Order: sequence, then structure tokens, then C-alpha cells
Amino acid sequence: MTWATDWKIELNKRNNKEKIGAVVGTVLDRDNLKVGILNNNIILTNNNYYTTKYFDDLLKSFHNDNGNIVYEINKGDKVLVIASEDIQTYFIVDKLI
Repeated sequence: MTWATDWKIELNKRNNKEKIGAVVGTVLDRDNLKVGILNNNIILTNNNYYTTKYFDDLLKSFHNDNGNIVYEINKGDKVLVIASEDIQTYFIVDKLI
């Protein structure tokens, strides 16, 4: 590489990362909550996301009138995910309908 190419690479490292903002995620596993975003190129696991109290309540099961166990959140459901400024931490906010 030439010095100009090296210089350009170093300058590009200083550029700000693109912001993701709010995205739609897909629940990949409900028991050990995993959510895929950006066409499952990023998989969120419990070490890089936070959830709201409301969303935690959706993860809990309940019995319907027939006595069957029912879940509000299931594999394949769409959820609203918001990325932090540094794109290292994510906030799972709600189920989308």
C-alpha cells in the first residue's frame, strides 16, 4: 500500500459509526431471550440488551380459560429494538403487532 492509502485508512477510522436507531427485531428464542436484528446479522443476547418492565411481563406465561399455558411472546414475533449511541447496547421495548 502507498502512504496515501494508509493515510486514508487511518482517517476513516476516525469517522463516526452509522447510527442504527429503532429497528424491528425477530425473536429467535423465547426461553433464553435472543433477538435478531438487521436480517439476523446481529444477535442480541442477555449480555447486550435491556428490556422494559412491560416487555418482561410479556415474557411470562399464563393459563388461559382452557387451562393451557399461553405466552405473549413467541419465536418469530417482531419486537421494537432501540440501539444505544455506541451501538453496543440495545433496548427491547415492546412486541409489534
